[in-house]
Amino acid sequence: MFLKKKRFRSPEKRQQQRHILTIRALLVLGLVITSLVALAFFSHLPQLAVTHISIVGSELTKKEESIEIVQRYLDRNILALLASSNIFFIPREKIQKELLATYPQIQKSFVKRDTLKSITLHLVEYKPLTLFCGEVPTNTEAPCYFVSPEGVIFFEAPRFSGGVYLEIYGKISERKTRNNTNYSKPLGYFLLEKGLFQRLTALLGVFDAMELRYQKLLYDENNDAQLILENGVEIRFVLTQNFETLLSDLDAAFESGEITLSQLQASDSLLEYVDMRFDNRVFFK
Repeated sequence: MFLKKKRFRSPEKRQQQRHILTIRALLVLGLVITSLVALAFFSHLPQLAVTHISIVGSELTKKEESIEIVQRYLDRNILALLASSNIFFIPREKIQKELLATYPQIQKSFVKRDTLKSITLHLVEYKPLTLFCGEVPTNTEAPCYFVSPEGVIFFEAPRFSGGVYLEIYGKISERKTRNNTNYSKPLGYFLLEKGLFQRLTALLGVFDAMELRYQKLLYDENNDAQLILENGVEIRFVLTQNFETLLSDLDAAFESGEITLSQLQASDSLLEYVDMRFDNRVFFK
């Protein structure tokens, strides 16, 4: 068995190697500093500074406020060196997150470069489908809020919106559209628990096809709902029940002649309510 001999390095040799390593480290450091200085100089070139901001899709969102948010980010420096106003260093993700956290009516947003000195802020806002007007109807002029087809409460509605959209009353869910926001309840919340609003709108679509004109929908903590038609007739059902069964039972009642579709449609209908909360049964008065 042979032992490997250790190589002996003289003090002069070791010092020379340390000197070489030091020079290499200084060269790398100098290269990094030079690159940062060059990058900083490049980022502050006035030819690449954003001077014009345009906005597309802001029907509910105030353009001036949105531009202020964008400009606030453009006025900052990245790592105290790089100019955020440079067309290639715009903090797009931060701007988009800030807008979503500030405005519940914005569903999506993105920033697009147009030229070397201009950008466009594209906003996709929720569209109104119904109104949420509180837990119970009141005689006071309480505010109503737009509800999107996704079931999101997203914007306070103008006073004249009543009568144009279905008014919904009940306790809203605790589900938020996104966390870390500046919204105040009910803005930014889902009206109903997951899946229920989509099922409800599908049922309302069937009633639309039947030419039933509805005005208000009330529901309680047990999901018992009352759809109030313009003629005063109440249609009672449960938000969680099988709507196929419900519609089948209603069709059977029509076929038997117990009640007729025209009774539900007539402006002077004598019906008070149609109760469909129980499978295979339709009660009415």
